[in-house]
This record gives sequence, C-alpha cells and structure tokens, in this order.
Amino acid sequence: MTRRLRLAMLIISAAIVAVLALGVGFTAAIWTSSGSGSGENTVAPSVDSPFDWNPWAKYFVDGAVLDTTNMTAKITSFHQVADGSTGDGGYVYNSEIVIIPSDIVVGTASYRVTEIANQIFSDDTLRGMPTVLYISPTIERIDMLAFSNLPNLTTVVFGVDVDGNGAECTVGDFAFMMCGSLVKVVTNGRVIKDSQGNAVSEASAVFMGCSDTLTVVAA
Repeated sequence: MTRRLRLAMLIISAAIVAVLALGVGFTAAIWTSSGSGSGENTVAPSVDSPFDWNPWAKYFVDGAVLDTTNMTAKITSFHQVADGSTGDGGYVYNSEIVIIPSDIVVGTASYRVTEIANQIFSDDTLRGMPTVLYISPTIERIDMLAFSNLPNLTTVVFGVDVDGNGAECTVGDFAFMMCGSLVKVVTNGRVIKDSQGNAVSEASAVFMGCSDTLTVVAA
C-alpha cells in the first residue's frame, strides 16, 4: 500500500469515526455501581504521578473484562456511585481529576488493570467530567476512541510508579479525538506508541481534533 493511499484511508476512517463518536451517548442516563474497590472519589494529586493509583478503583469494576489466568483486567466503563449526600439520593461529581486505577478488586481477587476499552465516558452525562486524566503505570493498551469527545479534558498524564517506571503503552487511533481543550500530554518518560508503533506526537491520529496548542512532553 502506497503512503498516499494509506493517508487517504486514514482520513476517510477518521471522518467515519468522528460521526460515530459524536452520535454515541445516552442522554441523562447515570450509571451506578455497587462494585468493590478502595477509597473515595476525593483525591486530587499534587504531583504529576500520584503513587496511590486506586482511590477510584470501585468506579471501574462494573463491566470489567477479567483474565482469570493472568489476573489482569480491561476496564470498559466509568460508573459514578450515588451516596445520598445531596439529600435526594443524587450523585456527587467530584470528577475534574480522574485516576485510572492500576488494580481493581472483584470479590476477593485483585486484578492488574492493563487495558482501557473504547468510550469509557460515552454517556452524555459523564463526558464533561474529567479535566485532568491520570493513566496508571500498568496500562499497556488504550483502545480506539477510549477518551474521545471529552470537551473539558485539558491534561493527560501517563503515570509511573515509585521507581519511575511504567509499562510500554499502545494507544489506538483517535483515542483522544475531538478533545478540543486538550493542550498537554505528559509521558513521564514512558514509551507511548500509536497503532503503527511510532512514538505519539502532537501530529498523531491519536489526537485528531484536539487543540492546536497541544504539546506532548516527557515530563
């Protein structure tokens, strides 16, 4: 396949995906969860790589695809929990900063989170929540469209552990497409590749439709 043909196919695919992404969502639907996990949704990391990656783990348990042989998990959705603190059984949206967990607990078993599915914030009521997204050191793959069309997302941080290490991560095309406010992606020295195996950059299809001022930095 020639380079010109490959580029044309990418542009056509992007156009189709854009239409699909904008059409996904279920207005006014709120997802709930009784799944297990640790901590509360009150964490606001003071540094670019928080070392406690699991305070929000319980919000990603429902719908997770579990590999019971390797004890790994693929998270498929974010589920906000109603705690009644609004006085009417409503939902608390302390979600400007979202931390993708490194582990989730299902029953009595702990699973290492290695993959993020597409459209985990697909519901219309959830899209406006995250402004800063922390991706744990264990994540090895982010699927196509995983975080597309999040209007308020400004910063993405690929985290590292206490030793400064993180897994090599492959990010699917259009994973952050149409995140128009996204201006900064921090890799923290991790190897972050697109689906063709190239290091992600501002020009990657991963970030199609993001801010013109977007920068991808190592730290």
